[in-house]
Amino acid sequence: MKITPAINHSFVELYASDLKIVKDFYTKLGFKIVWEIDTYVVLKFDKSIIAFFKENFPEPRGVGIEIVIQVESQDIKDCYQKFLNLGIKINEPLTLQDYDKWDFRLHDPLGYYLRFTEPENILFC
Repeated sequence: MKITPAINHSFVELYASDLKIVKDFYTKLGFKIVWEIDTYVVLKFDKSIIAFFKENFPEPRGVGIEIVIQVESQDIKDCYQKFLNLGIKINEPLTLQDYDKWDFRLHDPLGYYLRFTEPENILFC
């Protein structure tokens, strides 16, 4: 029996003091801008959605938070190599984890911690 992940009806909304930095970095990674106004931008990578609200928020940002982005449209190894070729600083290299999924991790320019991983075959009820 094949188990498929449940549809996720939530997304992450983060604070950013400069939306240009956000848009430049995330579009370089392959995110698409799906909606924006002066103070808000919504970005999408496969089925993962991240929104940024322009606000001066105290540092540090993202402490204790890991944003998981499942890579579906391409192989995780190809995605990793693409980021390396773009000069993206990787904090934790591509690794086969104990839970049998390949992933790698990096910080965005605002300090948010991102994990790019293979899709999970878990059914959430």
